[in-house]
Amino acid sequence: MKDISKGWPLLLLERVADEVAEHEQVREGVKVGLFSMEVPGKGLPRSLVTEEGRVAVLLGVESRTLPSHISTPYGEVKLVTVKALLPSELAYLLEHGAEGQAELARRFVESGEEHLSRLRRKPVV
Repeated sequence: MKDISKGWPLLLLERVADEVAEHEQVREGVKVGLFSMEVPGKGLPRSLVTEEGRVAVLLGVESRTLPSHISTPYGEVKLVTVKALLPSELAYLLEHGAEGQAELARRFVESGEEHLSRLRRKPVV
C-alpha cells in the first residue's frame, strides 16, 4: 500500500483546507450547503487539472454512508466532503451555476461515489 502522506488526495485536501481556513466566504459558503472552488493544480494528476492549471472541487455533497456531523468533546463538527471534479464537470458547473452544482451532486450520489475522488472515472455530465 502506498504512503498516503505522499499521495495526491492529501495534497488536494491540504489546498482546500488552506482556502477554508483563510477565507471567511468559503467557510460561510460551506455552512450553507454545496460550494465549489478551485485550487492550484501543481503536483496534482493531469486528468484533474484544467487548462488554466487549476483543480476544481465540490464541497458538501451529502453522503449516504458518512455522517453529516461528528461529536467531539468540544461540540458537533460538520463533516464536509471534498469531491474532485473533472475539467468537463467544472465547465458544466460554470455554465449552469447553482443548478449545475445541485445536478452534479445528484449525479454523484446516483453513481454511488458521492464522496470518493477517483482518477479513473467517467464524467457524470
